[in-house]
Amino acid sequence: MKNAAPATFAKHASNCRCSWDSVIHGCIRRGNLRDALDAFKSMQEASIQPSCFTFIALLKACGKLKDVENGCILHAEIATNGLLQTNQFIGNGLVDMYAKCGMLDKARDVFRTLPYRDVVTWTVLIGGYSHHGHGEEALCLYDKMLLDGIYPNAITFCCLLKACGSIQAVDKGTEIHGHIDRIGLLESNLYVGNALVNMYSKWGMFEKAGNVFEMLPVRDSITWNALISGYVQLDHNEKALNCFEHMQSEGITPNAVTFCCVLKACGNVQTLDKGREIHDAIARNGFLGTNLFVSNALVNMYTKRGMLEKAREVFDKLPCHDVVSWNALMTGYTDHEYDEEALMCFEKMQLEYISPDIITFSCILKTCGSMKIIDKGREIHDHLVTIGYLEKHQELGSTLIDMYIKCEVLGSAQEVFDTLIIRDVVTWTTLISGYVQHDHGKEALDLFNRMKVESISPDNITFFCILKTCGSMGATDKGLQIHAGNVKMGLLGSDLSFINALLEMYAKCGFIMNVEKVFDSVSIHDVVSWTSLISGYAQVGKLEEVLHIFDRMRTQHNMPDPITFVSVLNACNHGGLVDEGQMYFEAMIKDYGITPTLEHHTCLVDLFGRSGQLEKAIIATEETLFYQNSVMWHAMLGACRKSENMQLGRWVFEKSVQLDENCGRTYVFMENIYAAAGFQTELDGAEALRI
Repeated sequence: MKNAAPATFAKHASNCRCSWDSVIHGCIRRGNLRDALDAFKSMQEASIQPSCFTFIALLKACGKLKDVENGCILHAEIATNGLLQTNQFIGNGLVDMYAKCGMLDKARDVFRTLPYRDVVTWTVLIGGYSHHGHGEEALCLYDKMLLDGIYPNAITFCCLLKACGSIQAVDKGTEIHGHIDRIGLLESNLYVGNALVNMYSKWGMFEKAGNVFEMLPVRDSITWNALISGYVQLDHNEKALNCFEHMQSEGITPNAVTFCCVLKACGNVQTLDKGREIHDAIARNGFLGTNLFVSNALVNMYTKRGMLEKAREVFDKLPCHDVVSWNALMTGYTDHEYDEEALMCFEKMQLEYISPDIITFSCILKTCGSMKIIDKGREIHDHLVTIGYLEKHQELGSTLIDMYIKCEVLGSAQEVFDTLIIRDVVTWTTLISGYVQHDHGKEALDLFNRMKVESISPDNITFFCILKTCGSMGATDKGLQIHAGNVKMGLLGSDLSFINALLEMYAKCGFIMNVEKVFDSVSIHDVVSWTSLISGYAQVGKLEEVLHIFDRMRTQHNMPDPITFVSVLNACNHGGLVDEGQMYFEAMIKDYGITPTLEHHTCLVDLFGRSGQLEKAIIATEETLFYQNSVMWHAMLGACRKSENMQLGRWVFEKSVQLDENCGRTYVFMENIYAAAGFQTELDGAEALRI
């Protein structure tokens, strides 16, 4: 059609300019912008110059199509004929064309050459800068415009308010609001009112947004959308949904933007009934299956609620899918750990020839890490390198590192890290966390030191990981240094996660005075804080303090968790408090509804065994769900060794061997039992070979 159009025009149009102008304007009215530009080329070949009105229409077509190439051809033709110096409308149209195409420097160059600039000229340039995210330049132009004696119109104000909203220019926005009030534009122009509501909503200044909203003589869907979207962006989701109700009560029909906003609000506040209600409204208004943006938002809402079957149902009914549709479904599967489904989505998406974007790659890398499918992860890694995505999107580097960490390939994680051009605190912390998770404390500390050398400031997650490493390695000096540095910089504050990391580190290192000091330095404690304090005292053998603090914790209405009870039971174990330990074990189940873990049962068995109550220990072992776990039997073997009970030890030994006859520890335990009783090892040859 593109090549045939000029020939068709040449056949039916005479060589007079009016005929060609009519053809071009007819194409533009019908929305056939490409045909209009093809007709212009045919005019050039026939050495016929369009009229000024046709030049203006063609410049608008280039702006809408963002067709810089044809726009430059028009510019050359206009300049050759000297029209910039004689026709202000063409000059404005040329500035507007370049601005819409994002060529702001070119737009400004044309702007400077114009002999006369009116409010339209200034506004199209200001609008271009504002639209393309250059808010400061737009406001500078506004100041120069005023100095030039040109006063803004309603469209100028809308562009300026958008610029103020995008760069948080509160003072300038308030000043412009004052200008609007002085000339009474708010009461007469809804577009300006909507722009003001939108600006204040973006800043979270909802009282001012509401004041403007109430002053408007009429309100349309754009007015309501400005307020609703502002609430949603700042996580005031209930207020957004209330606005949606009021909007409908005023007889304003929601549009696609409204539905997208309120669906996001429903996903954020987990209001399932409201979400279904909005789903029905979308269907009634004809958006379901016909508007991809709304349908994608609906899929996303259901995935956030964990209703993946419902999300899939909406997805499958769509006549077509884009990358956003697939991402919404994949993100839901990934977030709810349906990894195989997420992987299938990725493969089907490619069969539909839809190119993945950064969100897609992030999802599939998380899936590869969760499923530990390293081959697929490496394949995606290679593809990302080929298309240059790692250079464009540094956040993918952290996701890729995390994938290799989850697949337990720390060498590859380090290699990715070393190849990244830009590494932010998230990237550093991801790798440090990986080393900590896999008990590579030295590597984590080395990386932390490198991070400081490269002037990357750690965040609280980084400190949390390093303090955990310090506690595991007994690197108290490093922990003290981090603590002192944070106090000096005033970063400690009341961040409970960091406080708890400090408490845990000092507790593991046996620095009970430091545990007390840190604990007392904050007024708010959670179960982790109390448990760290309890385990700190248990670590240094202060049994009375452990039980006293546990009682304090309960009286202050802090509910102990399973880890708290492990510390308490261990303390009873080491103190030989059999009755107390049994009492706490039973209270854990009856009073707090905590299901005992293997560690709890092992504590109880060890408690009975250490006190010589081997029969109770055997009963406790056989009554647990962990009867088939060698850890329990090893605890019993330890108790038999202490009591020098060879007969019972032999019975426990046989139970343990039945579970795992190749476990060397079992045989070592049995040999030690004989040795403690003053007998030589009596294990048979096969058993002796395993020791």
